[in-house]
Amino acid sequence: MKVLFLPAWYPHRRDAMWGLFVRKHAQAAARYEDVHVLYVQAESGLRHRFCEERTAAGVTEHYVYYPLDGPGGRAGRLWRCARAYAVGFKRVFKQWGRPDIVHVQVLDKNALAALWLKIRYGIPYVVTEHWTRYMLGTFNGFGLRRLMAFVVKHAEAVMPVSEALGADMRRCGLAHPDYRVVRNVVDGFFFEDGASAAPMTGPAPTTETAPASAAGGGRRAETPAVPRKCIVHVCSFAEAQKNNFGLLRVLKALSDRRDDFICRMVGNGRDWEATRAYAAALGLQNHTVFTGEVSPAGVRAELAAADFSVFFSRYETASVVVAESLSAGRPVVCTDIPAIAEIMDEHTGRMVPVEDEAALTEALDWMLDHGGMFDAPAMRQKAKALFSAETVGRQFAEIYRGIVANDRL
Repeated sequence: MKVLFLPAWYPHRRDAMWGLFVRKHAQAAARYEDVHVLYVQAESGLRHRFCEERTAAGVTEHYVYYPLDGPGGRAGRLWRCARAYAVGFKRVFKQWGRPDIVHVQVLDKNALAALWLKIRYGIPYVVTEHWTRYMLGTFNGFGLRRLMAFVVKHAEAVMPVSEALGADMRRCGLAHPDYRVVRNVVDGFFFEDGASAAPMTGPAPTTETAPASAAGGGRRAETPAVPRKCIVHVCSFAEAQKNNFGLLRVLKALSDRRDDFICRMVGNGRDWEATRAYAAALGLQNHTVFTGEVSPAGVRAELAAADFSVFFSRYETASVVVAESLSAGRPVVCTDIPAIAEIMDEHTGRMVPVEDEAALTEALDWMLDHGGMFDAPAMRQKAKALFSAETVGRQFAEIYRGIVANDRL
């Protein structure tokens, strides 16, 4: 079966991380179906439209770049976007033929292109959504809401990445009789046992010393250092969502109780420098290490070297990093957000109320002493059933085939 992905977000030549989770969905679907992706991207300073093609993990990716700047204001930009889609469809159809089904990833102008394909050629489409705007109250504007409601109404199925996100979409007026959760994909190497640990950088544990015996004279004999336990925090450093300052205050309170831990802050983002400066202001130099951005394999290595992970987010549509921690067999301490609560239980970690720094301090204190009680193989098995490429790809394939079979009756 031919499946055409039409994403609003996708890795491209200016940003290899943009919409990476969408590419993983496409690659999961490609395990079972013939998948092509058409991604249209506006670029400032570009004078002429141009196309390129790539292949990654069995997925053929078609890119159409077009000028963001030009005459006509907003109407002109919409026209250039529509022309870019028209050029992309012509190229894809000529090379590959018409798809059997279209998969919209994130509702935006790409969804209008899918609607046009259905009207023009009768090609059915499904929708996957990741966007936080439905839970933040930023899905505004009477025209936008009506237009997206119309697009969703004419989709064959709507597949949010969590139950919580689906509920928020319905509250925003995006009604449809067939909502089905299909979750994000976790890379296969996260499920592997015994992956090599990341090299630890930053302050090392201090070496304890003991007085020498009288017979030993004035020398002080060194005793083995007691290793500090490692907490890992992986995120994009966006303070409004991730609440890293609150986490740092918790780590400060924890350091007043005990000195046997270090927290590795993994990732990058617009508030990375401010977060690092705040950690220094709190005097957490001996309890935090800021690694900067690392690869997905680097995240897996960080988890392999850690005892458990922590997240203090204010909101999430579906937390990939929590899924990755569980896939790596590491328990989690996190906030009790609906989308995360769907995948957590007493066997995978501890949850605390949003913004409750005292509760997080107690939970971390407890986990430092009891983290070893969690069953890593059981966590990996549960995560694999939810987030593996095999699971997600099979879910997509079953949905596609059911829709196309009914469409052909």
